[in-house]
Amino acid sequence: MNICLSIVVPTYQHPAALLLCLKALLVQSFDKNKYEIIVVSDGPDMATHQIVFDLIKSRPETPIITFCYLPYKKGRDAARNLGWQMAKGELVAFIDDDHVATADWAESFWMEHLKHEHESIVFIGNVNTSRVSLLDTSKNEVQPISASNCASTKTTLSKIKGFDEDFSRSWGDQNALHFKMLTSNVPFIQVEGATSFNAVRDVNWGINIWQSRQHVYKSKLFRSSSESIPWINYTIMTLLFAFTFVAWFWDLNPFALIALATWFLMVILLTIKRMENIIPSFTNIVEMMATSMFLPFLSIYWSLSSTFKLRILHLSRNKKKYESYFNSSDGIPASA
Repeated sequence: MNICLSIVVPTYQHPAALLLCLKALLVQSFDKNKYEIIVVSDGPDMATHQIVFDLIKSRPETPIITFCYLPYKKGRDAARNLGWQMAKGELVAFIDDDHVATADWAESFWMEHLKHEHESIVFIGNVNTSRVSLLDTSKNEVQPISASNCASTKTTLSKIKGFDEDFSRSWGDQNALHFKMLTSNVPFIQVEGATSFNAVRDVNWGINIWQSRQHVYKSKLFRSSSESIPWINYTIMTLLFAFTFVAWFWDLNPFALIALATWFLMVILLTIKRMENIIPSFTNIVEMMATSMFLPFLSIYWSLSSTFKLRILHLSRNKKKYESYFNSSDGIPASA
């Protein structure tokens, strides 16, 4: 069997979503004898292992499906790296476990690869959300490159040294992929037919704190973010809260009450600002109010703690090139 295309699916404890993803990959228009599916769990996961095993057992005529896992949780980029290093195909495509590919997804990547067979290129698919969740997705940041739907040859992946495993959080994979491509002078090509639908998961309580952490981390790394982080307001709010306790300790109760009232007013204003892109409901308002109380302190902490970890990238000679890419209007790297 001559495997031309390897499909790598990083996953971890999302068996239901993974099953939908795999079912779509098993009915691709691409020749079933010429592609394989490699499911890589980001750590031991018996439920996922069972899902894959049952699928192989029930459909023996389907393309080769391989399951492997990392010894401990290291992040999706680490799972992707293990997957492409195991791949037998000339071209390696990546899709996340919560994505459902269209029937011609694999075929589209392969046909585009044949046009540029001897070039170092990253092929980027289109990601569409299947429904609107708590956040108004029409106002969310649009990334021209996503590691959740892309493809490249093993030669190119070796050239850029794979995915950056330092970015263990899910937000960073597409941004790290940007940086890898630019520092290695690897362009990308958008493949219109390679479309996947992202099944937006239900938004849990406090998810806005998590998302804010992602934006803070990204802005520290790349000095570029679609979200303007109000550092001055956050600092003032933190100092007011700290002053409240100091004033109470020294029995300066009037000053403590003034500081606390000012802090609470700023919390209300921050909540109103953060509610601009949120579907209004009692639950959402209460959540925004609660998380807004902690957000300034956590943002400052995350910013300071990430400075040391990311200092090397701050000083990278490619920093200006990266910033010019993010500030461009068309979002196309200079090397493309």
